[in-house]
Amino acid sequence: MNWLKLNKAKSKICFEEMNKSNNFNPDCDESYKEFKIDILKEFYETLKELNIREEDVKVKAYEVDYIFGIKLYKLLTYKYCMSENEAGNDDIWRYIQLKVCPQIIKYRYGISEDRYYKMPTRMWLETLWWYVFLGWRDSEENTKEILKGNTTDTILNIIDRTGRYGYRKDLFNEILYKKYLYNVTDRDQFRKIMTLNTMKLQVIDPYLVNGGIQEYVDELFKENGVKINEFRRS
Repeated sequence: MNWLKLNKAKSKICFEEMNKSNNFNPDCDESYKEFKIDILKEFYETLKELNIREEDVKVKAYEVDYIFGIKLYKLLTYKYCMSENEAGNDDIWRYIQLKVCPQIIKYRYGISEDRYYKMPTRMWLETLWWYVFLGWRDSEENTKEILKGNTTDTILNIIDRTGRYGYRKDLFNEILYKKYLYNVTDRDQFRKIMTLNTMKLQVIDPYLVNGGIQEYVDELFKENGVKINEFRRS
C-alpha cells in the first residue's frame, strides 16, 4: 500500500471544511477505494457483533474499541502490510481519519480536533492499532480474551507512556498479559503500576533483571499490592 499523508496544517484545513459543510463522507484517493470499503465493513461488523447502532457507539465505547481495534489491526497489518514505522507516522493516520473514514471517528468522539488530527496519542485509529499491537498474544482469540476486561482508561495508560525510545513491545505486552492473568481490574491500581514502570525505566533495563521481563513485570504488580498467587487465573 502506498500510504498517502496529511500534515497537521493541511489536516486543520480539511477538518474545518468538513465540519463547515457537515460532510463526513468525503472522496478519497482512488487507490484507497478498496481500503475504505474494507475498513467500513469491519466497523459495521463490530456494531453487528455488539448488536448496536451508530448512535450507541459512545455508550459501548470500550467494547467497540477493542473489538474493532483487533479487526483494524488485522486488516492493516495482514492485508495492507502496514509496518511499525508506517504506523508511527501520524500523517498517514491523519489521511485515513480525514479522507477515508471520518464518519466513524464522529460516531465515537463527535467533532473533536484532537481525535481527528491534532494530538497523535488521541487519534482514534492510530491509538487502536498500537493498543492491539502491544497486546497481541499469538492469536486473535488469545488477544481478545486478554483485552476484553480492560477499559478506555487502560488504553490511555498504555498509549500515553511511549518513553524516550518509543514503545517497548515485549514489556507492554507482558504488562497487559499480567493485568489479565492476575485479574487486575482496579483502575487506580493499574495506573500506579504504569507510573511505577515509567519511573523504574529511568534507571533499570527490564531485560537485564534476573528473570528478565517476566520477573520485572511481576515485581511491578507485587509492589502495587497485587497478590499474584491469590488472584492468578487458572
